[in-house]
Amino acid sequence: YGKGTSVARDMLNAFHWRGGDINNAIFAHHSYFWHGLTRDYEYCRLPFGSIFHSECGYFKPLNWSEKTEEIRNKVTIRDWRTRGDNIAVCLNNYNGWMNRGVCPYNWCLQVIDQCLKYYTDKTFYIIDHPTPRTTVANHKKNDMMSELGKYGDKVVYGRSKIGDYWAAIVYNSSVAVNFIIDGIPTFITNKDCFVYDWSAGLLSEIENPKSLSSLNREDMIRKAFAYTHYRYQEVSNGNFWDTVRGRYK
Repeated sequence: YGKGTSVARDMLNAFHWRGGDINNAIFAHHSYFWHGLTRDYEYCRLPFGSIFHSECGYFKPLNWSEKTEEIRNKVTIRDWRTRGDNIAVCLNNYNGWMNRGVCPYNWCLQVIDQCLKYYTDKTFYIIDHPTPRTTVANHKKNDMMSELGKYGDKVVYGRSKIGDYWAAIVYNSSVAVNFIIDGIPTFITNKDCFVYDWSAGLLSEIENPKSLSSLNREDMIRKAFAYTHYRYQEVSNGNFWDTVRGRYK
């Protein structure tokens, strides 16, 4: 389910045409833990009933404590940042299914406009999704930047050095994981985000993130990854199905 929006939709349509019940479907979705943290496509997320995190269920591994240790050993959790001049705003793919019809450029415009009007005077760096933009998406992006031009150099389309970020804002992009692991308070605006429970708070709190000590990232690795992800080898060798049978006899 991670090979592209059109392929994913074709698969779902074929499933429905053959009388499939979405509530009985298991989705093989790309790992939310592969943005440089583990090898590309080493793990996959296996939700059932829905592809959306806020709606789906999971088959927690029988050996989840071992899986927690396995994943934890692959990552370096950095201390929470306490300074920084810039805020990253990360966009979803314009055509992505996770948007549920929300235009990422309209969302970005609203977020930055709201923050600069009411909550902060920091500089915003817009990090677009790496997928090549369609003509329509390019028009949307240009319209957004035209509207944000009133803020001058307070809004930049592009990246800053990661050490300069005070915070990050995402809609439901999986890149939230990287920021959180790197110790950058991350404000998440949509509950479909896989790590929504570790959001730093509301946008109105952008200058004063909620108590970061309450955002237990060890717990995030256990609940958000060890409970939900399997190595592809575990799928091919039958370990995943052993878990399904073991939990749902």
